[in-house]
Formats: sequence, C-alpha cells, structure tokens
Amino acid sequence: MGELSQSCEIRRAFTNTKMFDVNNSANEHELSQPFTGGAFEIIVEIFQHKLIERGLIHEELEKLA
Repeated sequence: MGELSQSCEIRRAFTNTKMFDVNNSANEHELSQPFTGGAFEIIVEIFQHKLIERGLIHEELEKLA
C-alpha cells in the first residue's frame, strides 16, 4: 500500500517504526509512521483471513507471512 503525491514521492505504509523511535521528533510525518505501520498490519491480517476463508490460500501460508 502506498500513495503518490504531486511531488512524485512514494509513501510506504509498511514500516517497523515504533513510538520510541520518533518520541523526540516534532515532524508530523515521522510521528505518523508507527500508526500507519500498525494500521497496515491490521489490514494485511484481515485480507489474509479473507483469503483463507475463501480457500484461496492455506493457513500454513498465512503463518509464514
């Protein structure tokens, strides 16, 4: 998941950044990274469970992700 802006920058949603990593930052984009990463992980989990429910992937494959 990502997005393009008019400045042609790519914003990635996959990040392992934690609040501890940006605790002293005043940059709003850095501060949003932990939330964005967590929200993305939840979306991926839901998507994987839907794939399993529909028989499109096996549970073993989901455990590897």
